[in-house]
Amino acid sequence: MSAKERELVQNILKNNRSKIHLLGVCGSGMAPLALLLLARGYKVSGSDHEPTEKAQKLIAHGLEFYPTHDQSQVLAADLVCYSSAIPLANPELEACRKFGIPLVKRAFLLSLLAAEKKVILVSGMHGKSTTSAMIAWILQECGLNPSFYLGAETISLRESARWSPGEYMVIEGDESDGSFLYFSPHALVVLNIEEEHLNYYADIHSIVLTFREMVAKTTDTVVYNQDDPHCQLIAEWRKQGAINYSLRERAAAFWMKASTSTSGHHFYKGEEWLCEISLAIPGIQNVQNALAALSLTTTLGVSPLRAACALGNFQGIRRRFELKFKGNYFELIDDYAHHPTEIKTTLSSAKGRGRRTVALFQPHRYSRVQKMQALFSKSFSQADVVVVTEIFSAGETSNGVDGAAIARAIREQGHPAVFFEPDEKRLIHKTISILQPGDTIVTMGAGDIYKTAEKLTEYLRMIDHLKSKLSADAKLLMNEPLSRHTTLRVGGPAEIWAEPATEADLALLLQFAKEQALPVVWIGKGTNLLVRDGGIKGLCIHLAHPNFCDIRFEGHLIFAGCGVKLRNIVYEAKKHGLGGLSFMEGIPGSLGGALRMNAGAMGGSTMDVVKRIRFMDMEGNIGEIDRQELEVCYRKVPFFENHIALSAQLVAKPMDSDAIARELKEFSMKRVESQPAGSSAGCIFKNPNSIPAGKLIDELGLKNKAVGKARVSEEHGNFIINEGGATAKDILDLISLIQREAFEKRGIVLETEVVILGEEQ
Repeated sequence: MSAKERELVQNILKNNRSKIHLLGVCGSGMAPLALLLLARGYKVSGSDHEPTEKAQKLIAHGLEFYPTHDQSQVLAADLVCYSSAIPLANPELEACRKFGIPLVKRAFLLSLLAAEKKVILVSGMHGKSTTSAMIAWILQECGLNPSFYLGAETISLRESARWSPGEYMVIEGDESDGSFLYFSPHALVVLNIEEEHLNYYADIHSIVLTFREMVAKTTDTVVYNQDDPHCQLIAEWRKQGAINYSLRERAAAFWMKASTSTSGHHFYKGEEWLCEISLAIPGIQNVQNALAALSLTTTLGVSPLRAACALGNFQGIRRRFELKFKGNYFELIDDYAHHPTEIKTTLSSAKGRGRRTVALFQPHRYSRVQKMQALFSKSFSQADVVVVTEIFSAGETSNGVDGAAIARAIREQGHPAVFFEPDEKRLIHKTISILQPGDTIVTMGAGDIYKTAEKLTEYLRMIDHLKSKLSADAKLLMNEPLSRHTTLRVGGPAEIWAEPATEADLALLLQFAKEQALPVVWIGKGTNLLVRDGGIKGLCIHLAHPNFCDIRFEGHLIFAGCGVKLRNIVYEAKKHGLGGLSFMEGIPGSLGGALRMNAGAMGGSTMDVVKRIRFMDMEGNIGEIDRQELEVCYRKVPFFENHIALSAQLVAKPMDSDAIARELKEFSMKRVESQPAGSSAGCIFKNPNSIPAGKLIDELGLKNKAVGKARVSEEHGNFIINEGGATAKDILDLISLIQREAFEKRGIVLETEVVILGEEQ
């Protein structure tokens, strides 16, 4: 910027009634600048694509906010400020160029605002936000009342920017486009220098040259990291006023002996012990950040003991290893890590906190992914499971790379569990399907992955709360494989699997499902059920606790819980000399499932022997209904689409035990002769009016037909057998093949009798 243009902007700033407009005001760099301008008394407006929580906070401070970009919004502005994230074709930028409205970059405007302060500029590729916040916190707690400008929201300072009367101003520098060169700081902190922002810099050499220029512009003190090989060059560039720090080198001006013991970390100046610090935030990276902050502030004359005390109370900043949730079964950490080095550091800090570390990573910028793919592929070794989502563009256009390429690269490094899921909603469900009790989930990225973290946090807190409300005997599991609960032995996981121990538990589960808008699926013995390989989203309820499986007798009436097996009812009735139930012996399900679908066999149906049913509605209310009040269809009772049977009164008839035994033997022999052994769901198709389904399949020559490990039974054409290792897709493909053949060759539409539920994988 020319001297004339600089003078023009300075004159605008001299008038605190000037109107200043900020493009992209909700950005991590613009939002704190808006706070500073508002604190200085300027009339500030700003635009962004959509209102966010940041926008609401800024509005509360006096910002005039526009949720779109429009030329008319800048016409009354005295000055318009933008960042490198704003595309040149932005209509507000075009209006400024057209009408001659003064335009400035964010960093330049910030440098002019800070000109009256002693600026402490924190620079480097990693750790800037945390270190800047630590320095500002120490100065504040030690009574120096600093101003500060940070690129992240702080927990301890409660805001990302503040204008105060003290002489110092702490600024998080931005090397991404070289804009930190607008400053001539009083003190400079250089945390690290490595390959990054390669959409702006040609290579590491050009990055090093830019930092060298920044060092030359510093008027007083440069504090740098002796452990970083590129930072070591600062000693060559600056012969006076350069102070180094180290976690390894005792010869450094300031150094720290890091410890994992309760005694904390020991801070030295040369051979002189200065203080001991115990950090509230985890990770070796934060020990390094604290060392930088202590080295700088003690150089300014701050007491080491007071500085250490302040650091001990420092609670960190948002999205820097931020513990979003810690419950009895899971914890979730959200982090801004988006560079390979940051990812390694974050995962190293997370490793060992839980039984496993599950990493959710959103790559940031196509240019970064393209140039650093090899480094990314080697950054996830500390994660047990990695889920990669699509690249956050940050305004860039795709250059042929995508998130799937990163996932493949990680997998090619030998990582055993890597998944790619580009859709946010499916990403959440994918993560839930992976989780095991004790896991630490880490969400990472500089884009909007934090939204996924927030939704997962809400979900995990909800599950934890629900577990605490259920009785001790109840079970609540996530990702329970449904192959364990179906006789076909296939099916993906249930998102939430619940086995209530009491009716109160059941009512609580139904209320929970309603509040969370979760679908509810009732799973009995899984005998007539085919679950797709993607599993079932929502809440699956299984009434298997003994409280739902009792049987008692009053004369010829049987009172049975809905969880009891039909076979058990038959044989307990036989002991009491009660018969008429033998058809149930061959139905391999529970009473609840038999009531829902009016299950039948050997010419008998469940509803034939029912007198009265006790039930619960989806609100958790309990009632009773007589059999005569129910509509009963073939393999369906509509009432139970939104009610759950708790128990039923069955009507039996007195019979001689020997007669019952003969009947059971006869039915058993028929079943053995007609029904094949092996993992199956019973009859797959309903019988058409013209011909039994099994006979039709036989006539079509489809017996023994196989898809994968799913095969049509040779004994009964209406049975599909899982020979071991079949998937739900194998079975579904075989069902489709049979239906197609039946229609094309005989004009018959075969409808499935087996219940098919769940999501595709």
